[in-house]
Amino acid sequence: MANPKYSIYDGLNNILPGPVFRGEFLTNSQSEYEDIIWLDSREKPTWDEVDSSALHMLRNAIADKINQVTSSIICYGFVYSKAPETKIWSTQEWQFDVMNLVNARNMLSYPYQLKASEKSDATTVYIEMADADTLYGMYLEFFNFVATKLKEGRTIKDSLNTMTRKELENFTDSRELLSCSFD
Repeated sequence: MANPKYSIYDGLNNILPGPVFRGEFLTNSQSEYEDIIWLDSREKPTWDEVDSSALHMLRNAIADKINQVTSSIICYGFVYSKAPETKIWSTQEWQFDVMNLVNARNMLSYPYQLKASEKSDATTVYIEMADADTLYGMYLEFFNFVATKLKEGRTIKDSLNTMTRKELENFTDSRELLSCSFD
C-alpha cells in the first residue's frame, strides 16, 4: 500500500473548496505556493494555514491506512485464533455467534458444535466447545484481542501528531506485514 503524500493543493482545497488560481504544485514547496496567481474572490490563505491543513490531511490519510491495517489484523486474528486447521471465510460471523451463545450458555447442552465453514466436499466443519467455561473464555478472548489491537492502532495514530512532514511521508506501519486481505 503506497504511503499518502503531502499535498499543498489538498490543504488549500480543504480550507477553500475549489480554489481558483493559476500555477501548479510540483514540489509542494512554500515558494510554489507564494508564486501562484490568485484568481479567487476569496482571500488567499497564508502559507502557514495551507501547510497546517496539508499536514492535517496527510495525518488523516495515514490514520485511515492505520485503521485499515488494524481492521485487517483483527479479522486475521479472528479467523485463525480458535481453529487454525479450519478455513473460515467469514471474518466475524462465528465470533458474534459465540457472543450470542455466551448469553444463552445456561440453556445449552454441551459439547456444543458451532458451524465454522464447509469443506470442498460440502461437509460442515465445526468448532466444538466443551462447556460454558470454555465458551465464556472464547468470549473474553474475543474482546481482549479486539481491545488490544485497537489500543495498538490508537497509539500509532497518536504518534502522528508530533511527526514532521518528512517523517509522515516516510511513515511505515510495521504491523502491515501482519495484516492480510480477504478479497
